[in-house]
Amino acid sequence: CLRLLFALHNPKNYLRHIYGVIILGIGLFGIKIVARHIWLINLPPDQQPTSCGMPLEVLFQRIPLNGFISYVLRGDGECAKVTWQVFGVSAPNIVLLLFSMTILMSICVIFNRKA
Repeated sequence: CLRLLFALHNPKNYLRHIYGVIILGIGLFGIKIVARHIWLINLPPDQQPTSCGMPLEVLFQRIPLNGFISYVLRGDGECAKVTWQVFGVSAPNIVLLLFSMTILMSICVIFNRKA
């Protein structure tokens, strides 16, 4: 994604740093979301949420945007299920690895002195 953005725009000097900071922010937000999901998965069965709640389309229509985002991030009973794995690793753990790599690449862009 970062290379595609650079290829399309070819930023120089301070624009590279701005792009790096923006992508760093996106990566940190992604880590926050996936950490919450991993936490839900690892809760003991008696502490996991039991209600699946309303479908997202209905919630989006009935709840204001900030309340909708808060509700979605709280999770429901389905968030604690591991539905698929790759080589024995769950999807949230893979996404955590990918966001971590994104953060490392953005830090390299921010502190790279070559223009």
